Amino acid sequence: MEKQKIERVASLKDEVKDFHPVLAALFNKLPSIISVEYRQGPHEMGADFVLTKFDETLTSNDYIGVIVKTGTIKQGHQEIERQIGECELGRKVEGGKKTIILNEIWVVCNEGITANAQDVIHHKYANKNIKFLSGEKISELIDKYFPQFWAQVDVKIGEYLEEVEQKSRGMAFGTGLVATKNVADIGYNFIRVESVGKNFRRQKKKEIKRDLRPLSTAHQFLLIEGMMGMGKSTALGQFARLLASPEVFNTDGLVPILMPMKEAFTEFGADLEKIVSRVRTRLGQCTASTGFVVMLDALDELDLSPEDRLELLIRVQVTAQTQGCRVIVTSRPLMDPLLEREVEKRFDRYEMTQLTIPQVVKLVDLVCQNRSTSEKLRKDLDKSQLFRSLPKTPISAILLAKILDENVQEIPSTMTELYSKYMELVLGRWDMSKSLQSQMEYDVILNVSIQVARMMIDNSLDRIAASEVRSMCENYIKGRNLKVDCNSVSKKMLGKRELYFVSPFDETVTFNHRTFAEYLYALGLERVGKFEIGDKVYDPYWTATYFFVFGLRRDAPELIEELDKVRLPNEIGRLFKINNHAGFLLAAYLTPYAVIQSSLKIAIGQAAALLREAYSNANSPLAEFSEIQLLCIITCTLCNAYGYDYFKPALYEISVDLYSSPDLKDRMLEIFFVNSALAASSDGKAFDTLISSYGPEIPLPLQVGIMAQAEGCVGNSGILDKYIRNFHKKLKGNPGLRLGLTELVETPISKKKAKMVSGAIQA
Repeated sequence: MEKQKIERVASLKDEVKDFHPVLAALFNKLPSIISVEYRQGPHEMGADFVLTKFDETLTSNDYIGVIVKTGTIKQGHQEIERQIGECELGRKVEGGKKTIILNEIWVVCNEGITANAQDVIHHKYANKNIKFLSGEKISELIDKYFPQFWAQVDVKIGEYLEEVEQKSRGMAFGTGLVATKNVADIGYNFIRVESVGKNFRRQKKKEIKRDLRPLSTAHQFLLIEGMMGMGKSTALGQFARLLASPEVFNTDGLVPILMPMKEAFTEFGADLEKIVSRVRTRLGQCTASTGFVVMLDALDELDLSPEDRLELLIRVQVTAQTQGCRVIVTSRPLMDPLLEREVEKRFDRYEMTQLTIPQVVKLVDLVCQNRSTSEKLRKDLDKSQLFRSLPKTPISAILLAKILDENVQEIPSTMTELYSKYMELVLGRWDMSKSLQSQMEYDVILNVSIQVARMMIDNSLDRIAASEVRSMCENYIKGRNLKVDCNSVSKKMLGKRELYFVSPFDETVTFNHRTFAEYLYALGLERVGKFEIGDKVYDPYWTATYFFVFGLRRDAPELIEELDKVRLPNEIGRLFKINNHAGFLLAAYLTPYAVIQSSLKIAIGQAAALLREAYSNANSPLAEFSEIQLLCIITCTLCNAYGYDYFKPALYEISVDLYSSPDLKDRMLEIFFVNSALAASSDGKAFDTLISSYGPEIPLPLQVGIMAQAEGCVGNSGILDKYIRNFHKKLKGNPGLRLGLTELVETPISKKKAKMVSGAIQA
């Protein structure tokens, strides 16, 4: 045991004022001690404390009498002997409700207990279970169970700070999706916001703050806004824990008061004077030289009108100013220009902004502790339009991490499930857990939202009147004789600000992002169960909707077989198909893999056919590109679409089939596409067979394509590296080859005199 800690305990000279409070705090933290009664005074009956200890073996309670002394206990300590004798007497506990006999006696002091003293007491009271706890033993117990004591903080304040620390952990992330520390580890992004003029715009200052401590230091009254799942409670809890650490308390001298706004409102009427006074009374004179930081979480969870909300915030600010304390209030965005302008007269407003992709990746890695996801995940997220459409909040990152951790699929395969879980939260699953919404209300809001999505997408609308949404809610509820209030449900539905934006100026409603409407539309199609797979599946207007349809179905062989029958009438549509077809296969990842492989082989063949037709048709809109440019466009599109581990087995099988084809030389374009997709999925040997067997016969455009695919890749084989070196040597010494290559790269297909330099590409 460290000498200075033993000396610190020994320095507690006043038994009642100094040593007893420390022991009271320590005893309350000891395992198995279920109650501590302080009995010092005329009614002590020998014991300064009576401890109730639970015996796990016998599942019963034992009672311990504690005799406390300061200094060193030596032989002949008559006062201790008197108290031990009195401990034989029965006594009342639990407020006089129960009479007990002490089973055990602890003799405690803050310095030493001589061996002679222990021997004498044990001999005289041989029939009693007596234990001696010296200052060194007490120091060991403090070190293990009450380390806050060493921080030179008053015992009362130390106990209070520990309670704040525990409360902060309980408040943060009410969904229970992930440990708070994981979210806190990634950092936060706070940006100053102000309402500007009449147009409901929010001016964001460029400087990003990363934590609340400097903001609280700079501003006495703070309003922190953020969407659901942005981490407001977590950030507030993290700051409360920081202030509650004894080291920071000794530096800043600030007492944190952390409380949900609903608790502050229902129990204290949001009266800060009452809230602060309760803490001051508890801590007594300890707070004479300290300040207070009052943190009120989730203003938005109070069912108040904008006027009442403003009145509450004004009352909080005025009282805080009178009390001389700092205030931090968190809320979802106010979204009311009049309320914002009035609030800004009293509070400095900051907004929690979306995470960066590196922050998302870091959080996913923290949650998925069993495997490393970083580099591949970052690349997949960068090219996932659907993920970019979701707000990049801690909650969406955590949902993604949980899906990846439980079901190791690649990003496109997980997007439908991610949208599904995210939609559950934004539509009210979270509110149900907080008793702000019922299951029936949730079902109504979900079903009416599907109707809104269908109306808007079917009619190419980007917004509809809020009154129309209310009417849809009313018709849905009345048509089913549901016992819910129409006005209440429509208000809650339009209050889902993560999903809807309601303009305060023209009372119109729009989805915050089109993909939310597309997911809901798909959910409606999947519920009906009957829909056609036709040309519009590959229309950019409908592609995301049908991606979600395939993702909701997951096991969809019949849908994929219908996809394979779709024949698009023009080249641009066929190019869109190359880009989007893989997404449907990834979304339906539970489909039998033979169906996936067959569909992939058809898609590769169709891509090759498109390129050949463009090479031979000067009137094609794609003929405005050069041969190499068009090859690059289609190859890159295929690699982005099929460069996933999920497709590797199918690509290998297709490759084997192609190499065994009797018209192999006419299928080199397909082989090139397959190998390019394998190379994109980190197979450094993808081109080895093609190069080894047919190197001199590979058409010039494909040679250029092979080198382009190899550039920047890690782990290329020796065969590929040698092939690239030989090509550069050949190019350097052959002016005719350089001229031909320049024509392939720069001259549009429509302007070439001959059909093509590389005739072997044609079927």
